[in-house]
Amino acid sequence: MSKLNKKLDQLAVDSIKINACAMIEKFGSRNYGSSIAAAKLLHTLIFYHLVFNPNDLNWVNRDRLIISDQQILPAYYAALRLCSIISKSDLENYGKSENTPYFLSTSKQTLTEVGFNNNGSAFCNGIGLAIAETMLANEHEEINHKTYIICNDEDMQRGNVQEALSLAGTLKLKNLIILYSSTEISKDSFTYSVNHEKTRAKYQAMGFNYHQINDEIKSINKAIKLAKSSRKPTLIEINTVLAKGTPYENTINGFHNKITKHDISNLKDTLLFKKSDNLETYSDLLDYYKNKIDQKIASHYNNWNCSSKLEQFLSNDFMINLNDLNTRKIDGDNDLYSLIINNISTKYSNIVFCSPNMENITKIKNISNVYAFNNKSGRNIYFGERHNCIGSVANGISLHSNFRPIISTLLEYAHNSIQAIIEAKKISLNPLYIFTKNTNYENTDITNSLNLIKDIDSICPITPYGIEEVKTCFENAINTSKNLPSILIADAKKKITNKFTNFDKSKFSSGSYYVVNHPNSYTLICSGLDFNLVYEIAQNLKLSLIVVNDFCGLKNTKYNIDKSIFISTDDFSNLNIAKHNVNKFNFNKLFKAKDTLEFNKENLTKFIEEIIKKQN
Repeated sequence: MSKLNKKLDQLAVDSIKINACAMIEKFGSRNYGSSIAAAKLLHTLIFYHLVFNPNDLNWVNRDRLIISDQQILPAYYAALRLCSIISKSDLENYGKSENTPYFLSTSKQTLTEVGFNNNGSAFCNGIGLAIAETMLANEHEEINHKTYIICNDEDMQRGNVQEALSLAGTLKLKNLIILYSSTEISKDSFTYSVNHEKTRAKYQAMGFNYHQINDEIKSINKAIKLAKSSRKPTLIEINTVLAKGTPYENTINGFHNKITKHDISNLKDTLLFKKSDNLETYSDLLDYYKNKIDQKIASHYNNWNCSSKLEQFLSNDFMINLNDLNTRKIDGDNDLYSLIINNISTKYSNIVFCSPNMENITKIKNISNVYAFNNKSGRNIYFGERHNCIGSVANGISLHSNFRPIISTLLEYAHNSIQAIIEAKKISLNPLYIFTKNTNYENTDITNSLNLIKDIDSICPITPYGIEEVKTCFENAINTSKNLPSILIADAKKKITNKFTNFDKSKFSSGSYYVVNHPNSYTLICSGLDFNLVYEIAQNLKLSLIVVNDFCGLKNTKYNIDKSIFISTDDFSNLNIAKHNVNKFNFNKLFKAKDTLEFNKENLTKFIEEIIKKQN
């Protein structure tokens, strides 16, 4: 770098530090130390390396950036100001302006793909973005961008982050560059007091290139250059200093204490930034950034052409139709779900299948085989036992361009994906989840997972019971105009039924409807998971039967709640949708049986007959 560059680089770093501290002081928040620590990292990455066009923030070949460390947002916003992407007014209104929210939102205006609280989910999104880039690049040679993740000591201790790192190393995501701001201080302790790992050996064993460097611009720049030409994912640990140049330098108080105007004034004495207005910057810096951005646009954007093949993929608003599906040899949910996923994945290259293992509900054959470091054309990603990251990685795949992930896992592991489902809802993504119940035994994890799923506002699990119902669920989930996740609950032990032939797609799609309707009789209610059991009881006792595939839709179906019995193998009793809520867990207590009775057709029939007799 020339002397002029060195001076302007240092001035840029100092401007970011002071602008960030001024924002934090004005807002009255704490943890200014992380923003000071990250200033050099942010300037070096954004100025020298990050490829983007501020006039086309949706450009598909832009570099992807994830700010997993939300504590550095003020410094990040100050860097965006130097890019002229946001204004001084935005900095003045930190925490109030839509361009400078206190918690990072999903906004192309901020150059980041997604933003959440510090729970590691954004980091996992970044791994998904990197996977999606390799998939797209394998089919379209004009795709060749990088994914950058900025993280901190706390991120690197999270379980979902470690799972995602392990996955990235296994898949050899060479387009992934992780910038780890290592102050060795967390909010509550020094890192060495809770983590004695040999990080270099650990991440090299995972399959990463690992660089540990000081926080000088020259060192950061060199490490990123090496990472960009690597054939492995790269983790760069940058030894930064928390709250450098302030009274709480390199202490835990750098997280918890507020910075004062006096502290900022003293900090300025050690820096090149001398403006009286701490939210101002230098015109030379704005020109410096503009010229560099223009150079990157000229070399990366202006010479880039989008092929018609890529345009078709990006604009493909596909609608699936399963009318041609041959289901004559279908026996159970396993076979049916496998057949459907194989069918649509053959037709649509947008489908990406995410699963913990090969023994789930689906037997994938046609989804271009397994995605691996030596088979980037595969669209079937096996996560192994990495249950904590699967949902957030899938969200990242969905965020990238026009991929549609289908996530399939066991119902007992669904609780691991709840946060990812909530986040998908917040940022208007529509992944399809298939949670499979594969046991007939009582399982606390299954009950807890069901309750957690039911508690997600505006999203209801769907429990289809027959071939046409399952097909309709897939069509509704993939073809929906609603940007919400869809959840199907399947049963690996269930035999597919075609007993009810008067299928009405529109009624089914409304959420619930009568399968059998006997006026003035008692009404049995069940989900699709228990249809085979309850349908026979309703037929034998000449009772009405409402099948609920979406509990949110039950309000659209009229019935007498005082003459209703909800029957469920699992515990849905907290829904309060019937006068009598009977499930495998409370059946013997309600029946007041002396001996433990099996939850089966014969015993349920006797129980229902007693209820009706007492009521009459």
